[in-house]
Amino acid sequence: MTKAKYPMGITQEMVSAAETYLLAKVLEEAVEPVVTQYSKEVLEKYQFKASSKWDEFDELKGSVILDPKLTYLLSEDDWAIYSAETFKARDLSGLKVSRPDNCPYLEAKNHRVIAENALIDAVAKHPKLGNLQRHLLTLDERAKLLEESKCPK
Repeated sequence: MTKAKYPMGITQEMVSAAETYLLAKVLEEAVEPVVTQYSKEVLEKYQFKASSKWDEFDELKGSVILDPKLTYLLSEDDWAIYSAETFKARDLSGLKVSRPDNCPYLEAKNHRVIAENALIDAVAKHPKLGNLQRHLLTLDERAKLLEESKCPK
């Protein structure tokens, strides 16, 4: 088997990391709308209200939670129902997770971030980037590096 040659200091490790990142990004983008849809359906069905512990905030007091991003406002009892119902919907949709209490979207997002980190680590070895260290990058610098690596964010 012959080793592929790439121009301008690009290595097989960089190419493999970019491929893995792109696959993880596609998976995340495929899973997110499915999870969002069934999460919204559960919230619409049950019409959960914000927990009474949020009553000090007038805009939240007694408000119905219909946005999955606001489920942290649910009471523990409502959260238990919401979780059970979304897990049932997850299983019916055929989405797979590594542990029974996991959310497929959060798992996919985590895989994408891990792949992003591996891509940044691989690209950081390019001679023109010097001593790049991913943990020192701001979010804007991280996004710029991914963009300059010819990969979508």
